[in-house]
Amino acid sequence: MRWIQILFLILLSSLFVVGCLNSDNPIPVGAEGETIHLLGIVGVHEAIVNSLEKSLADSHIKVDKNFYYWSTFLAKARMAIMNDTREYDVILGPCSQFTSFINNNKMVSLEDTALRAGLKIQDLYPAVRKSVVVDNKFCCLPYLADSLIYIYRTDLFRKNGLTPPHTINEMYGIGKKLTSGNEYGLAFPAGPGEGATPVWSYFLWSYGGDYFDSTWHPLINSTQSLTATRAYNQILQDCAPLEVATWQTEEATNFFMTGNLASMILWSGASNILGDKNRCKIAGRIGYAPLPTGNGNRSVPSMEIWGVMVPRSSQHIIAAKRFCELLISRESFEAVANLRIAPTPLPSINLHYASESPNSSFAVATQSLAISREKPNIPEAMQFIPVIGAALNDILMGAEPKETLDATNQQIEDIMQLSGRLKKKR
Repeated sequence: MRWIQILFLILLSSLFVVGCLNSDNPIPVGAEGETIHLLGIVGVHEAIVNSLEKSLADSHIKVDKNFYYWSTFLAKARMAIMNDTREYDVILGPCSQFTSFINNNKMVSLEDTALRAGLKIQDLYPAVRKSVVVDNKFCCLPYLADSLIYIYRTDLFRKNGLTPPHTINEMYGIGKKLTSGNEYGLAFPAGPGEGATPVWSYFLWSYGGDYFDSTWHPLINSTQSLTATRAYNQILQDCAPLEVATWQTEEATNFFMTGNLASMILWSGASNILGDKNRCKIAGRIGYAPLPTGNGNRSVPSMEIWGVMVPRSSQHIIAAKRFCELLISRESFEAVANLRIAPTPLPSINLHYASESPNSSFAVATQSLAISREKPNIPEAMQFIPVIGAALNDILMGAEPKETLDATNQQIEDIMQLSGRLKKKR
């Protein structure tokens, strides 16, 4: 009889362990509570997480928040996921950066979480669907869908009788006119890493170019790409400070806030800091406009889809999923939209709140998202995006554009052939 009792206890313990580890069947977090460890990027994401703290406390969840600037964040995220360090339970970041990890089964499926939160694929922007859904299931739950916009000093524009530009050529002309001494007319992130490529992508697409053709042959040295690169580089050479060659998003934002920059191309989410009078010297004198057109009245801004992921190495999967559920709830989306922090992944919510504040960065970004694109969301992007960023930085430092783009195109062709996406030439 005793051996039956022992067998029953073993079976019961096994069921308990399996139940706790089975991320597809979560149970409520206990009254004793849990602390989840979160990794994210400084800026607008901090404000969003802070807004959830009361609701999380009601669910007995505390958050150990770890926010870093881009380069540090990316290194920590990749290290944690690749090496299963069990350091973080939740990671907030650009969904495109984690495609390979999702494909390699490094992330917990969040399909059940999306279902409980009422998030439906058909309600998202079409571009968002491509980035967050793998095999018809959510692995990266979107909470922001930001776009690059034109940000400018309303006082300087008014003083010089200027209005926001309609074309890239006009944008360059205004930037050059407002550049004098230690005052600069136009800049954007142009460091050697990945931060430069979203801005360059906007130039590329707006001039009619693309990354690849339909068979995955790279087009980085096409005529359109060369035109876009020269326009991109000319602005940085004639309208921006020398330090721009090392800038990421945070450096561009900080320089603009000092009052020494008349305009910039940046993500709309930066307005969260730009509107803070305690941090921004020129708060209250900032305007927002859509990005100007390239060839043929064409403007295609870059977009970035920010999502929340749970690594399989998470030590608190149940609490992590509860956090995700709150983050992507309609109530959270409504709260973010109401604050005009940055657009949500739901066009229906964005359009409603944008109509109430038509001149806000939120409204401009919402308008831009209808025509925005995201850089290729394939695993190989982790390799070829930094290659393009380095090439752009080399050109800014004096390398010949055509030769540099030719060499870059060959590098990317080799990457695509090595991955098997592009067949090798016989």
